[in-house]
Amino acid sequence: MAGCKSSLLCQVTTGLTHLFRFRWTACQLEVLRHHSSSTIRDALGDLPEGLEETYERILRGINHAREKDARRLLQCLAVAIRPLRVEELSDILTMKFDAGQLPKYAANRRDENSEEEILLACSSLITIIDVDGSRVVQFAHFSVNEYLIKSKRLAGAGMPLSQYHILPHSAHTLLAQASLCVLLALDGQVDKESVKNFPLAKYAGRYWIDHVEFDNVSSSIEDAMKCLFDPAKPHFANWVWIYNIDTPFRPILFAPRPTQPTAVPLYYATLCGFRAVIEHLIATHPQDINARGGYHITPLHAAIQKVDVKDDNTKLRLEQGMDVNTLDDYTSPPLHQVSQRGRLDIVELLLKHHADLDTRGNWQRTPLMSASFYGKLDVVLVLLRNGASADLYDPEGWTALMLASRYGHLGVVRLLPQSGAAIDSHNNDGWTSLMVASQNGHLDVVRLLLQSDAAINAHNNNGWTSLMGASRNGHLDVVRLLLQSGATIDTHDDEGRTSLMVASQNGHLDVVRLLLQRGAAIDSNDGWTSLMLASYSGHLGVVRLLLESGAAIDAHNNYGWTSLMAASKSGHLDVVRLLFQSGATIDAHDDEGWTSLMVASQSGHLDVVRLLLQSGAAPDAQTDFDRTPLMLASCFGHLDVVRLLLQRGAAVESHDGRGCNPLLLASEQGHLDIVRLLLRQSGAPVDFCDHSGCTLSSSESPHLMMCF
Repeated sequence: MAGCKSSLLCQVTTGLTHLFRFRWTACQLEVLRHHSSSTIRDALGDLPEGLEETYERILRGINHAREKDARRLLQCLAVAIRPLRVEELSDILTMKFDAGQLPKYAANRRDENSEEEILLACSSLITIIDVDGSRVVQFAHFSVNEYLIKSKRLAGAGMPLSQYHILPHSAHTLLAQASLCVLLALDGQVDKESVKNFPLAKYAGRYWIDHVEFDNVSSSIEDAMKCLFDPAKPHFANWVWIYNIDTPFRPILFAPRPTQPTAVPLYYATLCGFRAVIEHLIATHPQDINARGGYHITPLHAAIQKVDVKDDNTKLRLEQGMDVNTLDDYTSPPLHQVSQRGRLDIVELLLKHHADLDTRGNWQRTPLMSASFYGKLDVVLVLLRNGASADLYDPEGWTALMLASRYGHLGVVRLLPQSGAAIDSHNNDGWTSLMVASQNGHLDVVRLLLQSDAAINAHNNNGWTSLMGASRNGHLDVVRLLLQSGATIDTHDDEGRTSLMVASQNGHLDVVRLLLQRGAAIDSNDGWTSLMLASYSGHLGVVRLLLESGAAIDAHNNYGWTSLMAASKSGHLDVVRLLFQSGATIDAHDDEGWTSLMVASQSGHLDVVRLLLQSGAAPDAQTDFDRTPLMLASCFGHLDVVRLLLQRGAAVESHDGRGCNPLLLASEQGHLDIVRLLLRQSGAPVDFCDHSGCTLSSSESPHLMMCF
């Protein structure tokens, strides 16, 4: 008989899986599993047509004595912020919800077998799984949640079915009530050990606010909330201990036991935005209006930092005598903070209550500077209309106009000069509004400032002009506009750099081309040239353009360096090749006798060394200190370069002005592989001594001793 039943169930499973959704199939199998072999055929003939009818039958099958528990359990699962554990749900089921705003907490009613009690309530609709060692309750399928909340058929079914239709407001109210119930049940002696007797406490401390904030749930539990925030009772400190919303980065139950919070309850009520609680606390504890403590320091600062807090909470504090110019720990007054955030409504409210227009905040900037920095045009307009000073500057000399120009806030830049802001003010480093706008590529701002007669050739303390700043950062349109407006093209800074040079150094090919077309001097009289800078930085396209435009290929800087040496030093192979193909002198040397091959050997650029040798570079050329490319490569540990130089016939027995040969230099620096190469493959003399009489065999280098 058992075999017949099993076989029949298998046939049913196969058929139903092909005809209907898996979830519907699973529900039917759950029902059929409770039938005997004699009744299963009758049950098959009475299967529901769809999921809604299936769920209706399950709900109708809930024992009348368990209906309340089932209803609460389903409500909690539907709106919980995170999955609830078995013990947490069991904690809720022990509560009596018939006593007004708050249920009565009755831990003694908690069932020893919580998991079994929960499953008995509505086992077919829920399941219990293991998550990180905890038993977590969840809906058996996402469709259960959708059915309970969205099904119109369930909502209009009448009792007893309609009692299971979940209204989110009611569900959030239930969890808010349960959470506050637990938090208010904790006494002044609670610690990490005793709190374990309140399984819901962690969830309650962390998420009760989320439930209270849903669709005005708070209005139905205001008395409980006021009780929680009562500074004369332990509940407030207990909640902050469990989870401190002012420092959310700290773990739950951060300390062994509760301590007095650093901020007053009014501060925390402000963070939450609970107007009724705020009014209550101001009325009962007016001394806390300007109390200091917490991350934001004062209740007013907390109010304006919360983006989602309506300004009526701020208005309430101001009307109750809060200091509108109070500073936080960063010496930032409220007007400064709301100005940079663009909170026009609160700006106007603070001004109405006589906030100081020119008070200094972070970076010693005024509210007008902060609003200009962040481009808050409406706030800038209101501040100016109320008499804010347009030409004040911070300790580094920046004005509101400079800050707005730097970040491209066109509307603010247009407005400030109309209110008397000086166009050509310099900051401590000599930068003007036009210069910072040009450097950052804000074309429209640059055009507006030029139309307002900004000094186009003004320079900063280092000699930089607007054209140089735009050229360095590659802002082609700004460069073109400045040139069209009469900017001097060959102005140089204190180090002799011109706009063409800084554009070349940073590889801005289009800017270089434009400057050349406008007649920029391609070669400087002394120092680095545009070609040298482009070669050193490896900008092949710029190097090619400069050469095509007649740049002197073998020009020397003040130290005797050439473009080929600069490219060789940085290892830019393609640039080295182009320069050589264009006629660069391969063995040109600087004031100390260094050649391109030497600087490439010292830096270990193997491909460049190979190309230079193939192109005829002298392998044994010497610096003024008599060092050769082989010595430099040996001293700096470039094994592959040493090998290549030896293959090309570099003299291994040569010595420098100190009397050291390549072998001794490699030994002094501990380059063991190079020492071995010079000893075993090149016939280097072991008994060679330098001018101080030190020989290879007398060296104290532990690396060298390994070679004997």
